[in-house]
Amino acid sequence: MGFILGLAANRLAAPEPGIERVLRVDTVRVTRPVPRDSVVLRHITVTKADTVLTVTQVHYVDTAYEAWVSGIEPRLDSLRLLRPVTAIVPPSPPARRWHLGVTAGVGITPRGAEPYVGIGLTYSFFSF
Repeated sequence: MGFILGLAANRLAAPEPGIERVLRVDTVRVTRPVPRDSVVLRHITVTKADTVLTVTQVHYVDTAYEAWVSGIEPRLDSLRLLRPVTAIVPPSPPARRWHLGVTAGVGITPRGAEPYVGIGLTYSFFSF
């Protein structure tokens, strides 16, 4: 039973022939992150000026990122995340070379060159 389930899962995961998987990088830019939480880690006292400096740790969280910043008056200026994303690209249809359509031009007849309008079969050497 497990063997059959494994084969079925492998067939579902494997792409069809001709389908290409392309690895791209998705960029998430957060210009003004908002802090969710902050914690005072310790106080530093400078003895010459009797100044107390507070070392704080700030926690920034969103659905796309999580960042911790520590220091004196910490602030996260910007955050950029690069996440790999696998894109499945369907195969392009094969180029069709033969076409049937209305054609116009000049035809050579026993009476000489005359205008011609009709249905014609054409073969395309290249497309643009």
